[in-house]
Amino acid sequence: MDSITREEFIKAKRHLDAEVIRKKFRKSTERYKLLEELYKFHDHFMAEEFYLHLIQNNFQVSMATVYNNLVFFEEVGLVLKHQFGKGQAARYERALGRKQHCHLICLRCNQIFEFCDPRIHHIQTTVEEHFGATVTGHSLTLYGECNREECKNANSTLESEY
Repeated sequence: MDSITREEFIKAKRHLDAEVIRKKFRKSTERYKLLEELYKFHDHFMAEEFYLHLIQNNFQVSMATVYNNLVFFEEVGLVLKHQFGKGQAARYERALGRKQHCHLICLRCNQIFEFCDPRIHHIQTTVEEHFGATVTGHSLTLYGECNREECKNANSTLESEY
């Protein structure tokens, strides 16, 4: 395992076991291999990037199988799917073993920066108290232009679609 601990992957595998049984799916070796490879990714990825990773690692699978399993993994809470703007390909990230976080997207280079801010927890608590509700999650995505030297489009002019 690269970016997660063995224990985190075992937890994900057990979760998949339970969902496969609950949905009366077959326990295919292919699905478990996809989960293992998916949980090696630390960053956000597109389905096509995942597919290429699999092919480069001599795992013969169709793009349709990748898409179908990503949909299934999302349904059962093993991956999160993000749509970071109009015309942008969906990006995925593993769900288990990740702390709650928010995103900043550079509109020039499409780099995704993750951040955590304790004030968001305070906002959630305030909202819960005000509305008499329980917040079970949140999504905050900020868009901007990074100032990194390695930003591949640092000198371009943008017209935001966000």
